[in-house]
Amino acid sequence: MTSIFIDTFTYRWKDNGDSYYFGRTANNDIPQFGHNEKLYFLNEFITSLLIHDKILIKLDSIEELELLIGIENVLKLFTDDALQIIDDGGTLVGFLVNRKGNNMLMNFSNCSGLQIEAIEQRLDKKYKGKILHRKLQPLLLNVEKKKIDIDGAWTGSLIEEELYYDLNNKNLTKLLSLRAEDIVNIPDSDILSFMRLCYLNKSLIYQHDVNADFLLTEGFTSKLLANKLSPIFEKNTEPDKLFNKIISDKGIPDLASLILDEVIKFEHIIELRNSIDGKKFRNWFREKGWNKALIYEELMKFNPTIASKSWVRILRWIYPNFIGLATSGIAGVGAAAFDSLIVEKLLKGWHPNFFLDDKLKEHINSEINIHTKNMEESRIKKRLGRKVGRNEMCPCESGKKFKHCCGK
Repeated sequence: MTSIFIDTFTYRWKDNGDSYYFGRTANNDIPQFGHNEKLYFLNEFITSLLIHDKILIKLDSIEELELLIGIENVLKLFTDDALQIIDDGGTLVGFLVNRKGNNMLMNFSNCSGLQIEAIEQRLDKKYKGKILHRKLQPLLLNVEKKKIDIDGAWTGSLIEEELYYDLNNKNLTKLLSLRAEDIVNIPDSDILSFMRLCYLNKSLIYQHDVNADFLLTEGFTSKLLANKLSPIFEKNTEPDKLFNKIISDKGIPDLASLILDEVIKFEHIIELRNSIDGKKFRNWFREKGWNKALIYEELMKFNPTIASKSWVRILRWIYPNFIGLATSGIAGVGAAAFDSLIVEKLLKGWHPNFFLDDKLKEHINSEINIHTKNMEESRIKKRLGRKVGRNEMCPCESGKKFKHCCGK
């Protein structure tokens, strides 16, 4: 049996002009999924569901999952023992402005808005007066029954310690273009990169603590983790060589678009997963041998009505990017000299596997680029007292247009 910790809902970042939302609003409201966003998250969830025996998500992600697949299907996954909750008591990472006008990283614990009582209130309000309201209490009973408790406050302190190690790693700070030297004087331009690093550290610590075989996360993780490990290697070591591709040239059918187009229902995915053929598929996916035609035939015959449709024959296939830390790459290196909890665990034999999401990586990269560009434009406007047009000559007197210079 394999398990996967899905920690991608927290990357629903959104610039709200005067503030930045990291997954939810200041009032803990969950933004609705747009069509493309829903397609993307649904694809990742279905992939994980078909390949792995158990899915783990954080308690504060249960509302996103309910929004994505519906309360009945979430409950069905619980009763099928396919879903488990990680409860950290309600923790989040945020920033407070200090006296110098810079940002101070804060790990908040026991946030009432992220705890089960608040989640119950929001879902009760959503389903009040509706037939599906009767599913709420069974759902919450399963959440309480099938959860793993983690000390969020202690984890927050570990994340802060890990960040101090990271800030002393020149390879890592260069990769993320970080200017901050500590976590109490963080310039605005560093905020998104800091969050990216915080989320990686938090996800890795949680993955280790709950003993999940895989972590579904953004595609930049391999570079971040390789650079965390870089101080223990020779300068000519290439980071990508620290990872091995676990599964090559194996695909799963792209079913999310068919669900959104109402050709099939999510219930059919659960039916497939629980069938004998679904179990065969998970076994085949882990084996070295691979017969796509055979998998295709077995995968589709669980529902004869669906399998007879002509669109089945032109169904697109997705090829997930699964990688694992190469055990030979870090063999024989002592851990005593390193202050990183994560590096220490890796050197003592922990070898996590990752399901890397390149689309999520592109989204985060884009958000960071836009944020950096906006910060630079604000700085120039403050300096000059006016906004510089895109086609104006750059005020730095480089001789280039603003859009090709400081306004890039």
